[in-house]
Amino acid sequence: MKFLIDADLPNSTVKPFQKKGHESTHVREVDLGSSPDTEVSDYANENNCVLVTRDRDFGNPLLDNIVEEGVIILELHNYAPKKQNKRIADFLENFKEEEIEKGLILLEESRYRIREQKE
Repeated sequence: MKFLIDADLPNSTVKPFQKKGHESTHVREVDLGSSPDTEVSDYANENNCVLVTRDRDFGNPLLDNIVEEGVIILELHNYAPKKQNKRIADFLENFKEEEIEKGLILLEESRYRIREQKE
């Protein structure tokens, strides 16, 4: 799978995805670090990427920023980057690709919830 890491996450967030053999790119690598959400979602859609973010707006079907391949919203509060990356790595051990495809994952401290993304 391909993942796009949003600007609200540290650059190191690409590492757990890469360690599991997934292609992952941080928005700063493609000059989208300060871009509006619609530009980030457009890039994700054009490149068939799942977006990884903290921005709950990407889970709002009323906004014009739907990511077709899916979104993972991190709801990890007060997590240092190292601890956050460990939680992501743990999640990647257990998820099934079909759970993410075109869906919305809310990744929390001790669980993850799957919601179907409305178009």
